[in-house]
Amino acid sequence: MEIYRVGFVFSRSFVQKEIKLPSATVKPLSPTGFSGEIHDGKKKLESIRFSFTRRDLENTLRNYASTGHCTLVEFEAVESDSFFEAIESKESEAENIVGALSVISASPATPLCAFAEAPKNPGVKFYIPSDRVIQHGTNIPGYLNALPDIEQKAQTDTKFSLLLRLFRASLRESEIDNQILFQLILFEEASDNESASSFAERLRSFSEKIGFAGDLALLATECGVQLPEGRDVIDLLVKLRNSAAHNGNISEESLREFNGDWVVPVLNDKQKLHKLITEAVRYMFCCLVGHTRDNMAVKVTESIEIKFD
Repeated sequence: MEIYRVGFVFSRSFVQKEIKLPSATVKPLSPTGFSGEIHDGKKKLESIRFSFTRRDLENTLRNYASTGHCTLVEFEAVESDSFFEAIESKESEAENIVGALSVISASPATPLCAFAEAPKNPGVKFYIPSDRVIQHGTNIPGYLNALPDIEQKAQTDTKFSLLLRLFRASLRESEIDNQILFQLILFEEASDNESASSFAERLRSFSEKIGFAGDLALLATECGVQLPEGRDVIDLLVKLRNSAAHNGNISEESLREFNGDWVVPVLNDKQKLHKLITEAVRYMFCCLVGHTRDNMAVKVTESIEIKFD
């Protein structure tokens, strides 16, 4: 067990002076600027044969001269067995502090890195998102094929455009729990035009109307999520949303409080649960533009012959 000084550095965050809180200290840091991002952008522009001139560079630097402010949230005397555990033990607290600061400063505060300093085992953690790389050629029902229709609907339907922005916002969250919460809210927003009184009834009516209710069981199987007999994915989404709405998080305790004992085994593998919810949202967008599995499936109406050499 060691004693660590733990700090979290947030970019796009501004505070005028040092502020001491009961558990931590918030300190202003010098601006990072955006020279690195500008350099990367310049290289990408050159790769697509756009000439980025010296004048463009000077104008860009001038435009962003006052951006890139950073803030440090620092904790003293954190006991832990390793630097990584020390950082993780204070992540939620640091997020709450910078969340409060974002109200004061009207800045988003993007996590950049964290450190834990001790005489023997110091270390640093960078908050670089791990983006999924999906080979669209193997997708069913063919998400890539839906791109033109999704884009066209977004251009003409303001609510659909907002739902896409909510989905993108969810993917920017670094924590799985927050991505799940954002995407559950997205389902609620998508179905709020239904006339039923409860979220469960609205979501079920909405899913049947757009044609993705019947395929959710297939998605669950593909994602490795097994539900008890008599329960379906709609029931799962509703229980998770109700739990989050009343307690602000999804946990065994909050689920049991709202008769969601049957969801607890599913919650034990959040990686699979997260994948199922994300895939359900992606498929929902496809269904909203008519790209259901049934509509897009290749149907054979005549006899065929298969030969093996």
